[in-house]
Amino acid sequence: MASGNRFGCGTIFFVFFVVAVIGGSCSKQDEPQTMEQKITEWKSKDNSGMAYAVMQDYVKKRLKSPASADFPWSGEDGVSIVPLGDQEYRILGYVDAQNSFGAKLRTRYIGIIKNTDMGQWQLKELAILE
Repeated sequence: MASGNRFGCGTIFFVFFVVAVIGGSCSKQDEPQTMEQKITEWKSKDNSGMAYAVMQDYVKKRLKSPASADFPWSGEDGVSIVPLGDQEYRILGYVDAQNSFGAKLRTRYIGIIKNTDMGQWQLKELAILE
């Protein structure tokens, strides 16, 4: 019975491959960003989808029956999300919700919302158009 190396060429190649992949994935991208770099990246990002979602919460607070609210998708007709710059967005949209009598009505709204800090939103204006 021959004693010898229990590792074949395939095993050695696999180990070499794993080391090369792991070693190659450590690059400058893994270096932590400075706060200034994070803020610059955040300010250049399009957060219109999040602005629309947050605006829906503000609109719901003004409804008689917020649990009945049905909002369209952001890309549907009747919805407009306009970036105004510096993480500020003008949103024109509508919601179908029950009124105080239980009838489902379509209500249009327009508002401006601003992402003031990474993840913090401020409602600047909101008009419910009835």
